[in-house]
Amino acid sequence: MGAGGSGGGGGGGGALRDLAAAVEIKLGGTRLTDEEAATLLNVKVERGIHLPDRIEVVLADVGGTWSKDRMPQMGAMIEVSLGYVESGLVKVGSATLAYQETILHRSGLREVHLVGYGPRYILQRGVQAKNVEDTSVDDYVNQATGGLGPSVSMEEGGLSRPYFLQANQAGRPLLMEWASRLGLVVLEDDNSVRAVPPDLSASGPEFDFGRDLRDFRAEVNTFHQVSKVKVTAADPSQKSQIVAEAGVDKALDLMGGTVSGTEAAEGPFGEVVYEVSDTPVRSQAEADKFAAALYNDRLFSFVIGFGTAKGNPQLKAGGTVTLNKLGKKMSGTYYVTRVVHEFAVKEGFRSFFEVCRPSIGG
Repeated sequence: MGAGGSGGGGGGGGALRDLAAAVEIKLGGTRLTDEEAATLLNVKVERGIHLPDRIEVVLADVGGTWSKDRMPQMGAMIEVSLGYVESGLVKVGSATLAYQETILHRSGLREVHLVGYGPRYILQRGVQAKNVEDTSVDDYVNQATGGLGPSVSMEEGGLSRPYFLQANQAGRPLLMEWASRLGLVVLEDDNSVRAVPPDLSASGPEFDFGRDLRDFRAEVNTFHQVSKVKVTAADPSQKSQIVAEAGVDKALDLMGGTVSGTEAAEGPFGEVVYEVSDTPVRSQAEADKFAAALYNDRLFSFVIGFGTAKGNPQLKAGGTVTLNKLGKKMSGTYYVTRVVHEFAVKEGFRSFFEVCRPSIGG
């Protein structure tokens, strides 16, 4: 693999290779030199819908290569591109340097660890308390996170409230709370954060077990499955009750499966309703979204999977992956919740992933 090089034919600057794979690293916008690239031991890019993106670069400090004046400063951007010589490089992540560690081994090896985080990390810093009146959820979240650096957007469909209360919350948990309530997933790109509906129709990579899919573990669990969700709340302006229900008719998608989590649970255990009355909502529209979000969150916990595959930079959190040759029950398309792309000198380029699915094959 190339570290700092283009990964093209002829070797490129600072090339290290596992078969035909290549990696390029930039620190502070500058590609590693040949000398710096030769010290790369490991690079790991973690991206997911729940936690801030994270990049860790491990370097061997050989002969003072990483002396104090050559070390990147806190706040510098780390960028990683991965791919293969034949198909080129793909940017798989960027993060802001926030942590450095030096490890001295008895053998004399001196390791330098550079760790950077995505923009959700910045939204975690500091807490605020404020009231915001008569605005949309998107505007409220922007006001709550404004001034922290990253741009934040939320596709909430124009949902508004007469008032919002930010009660000693940091920006990230507030954003994640509202995304969860409205059935949105949170993704990061450079210095922006987006809360968007999950894209279950996107075309992602395909892996065949025994070829590019090296191992896969699936958990099929009916514990959290319900027949429907019922949300009740009071509407103080109308002095009336708000009621919203969501069942399989509100399922986002069954992703090609023939037996949903709801059906699998109802067969042996019967129907069950999950009622929520302790979360305040302020309109019927908000209650409808909340009920559907709760139902789908439980439905998509039916199948959880963990896999290791040949490195593929097209595998992305918030996208899909199709897994073949796992048998009729488990083969099919899954939603990707977390990806770790890793290049190590000894092990080469691998992609680890976590997925979920609301159904199984018949």
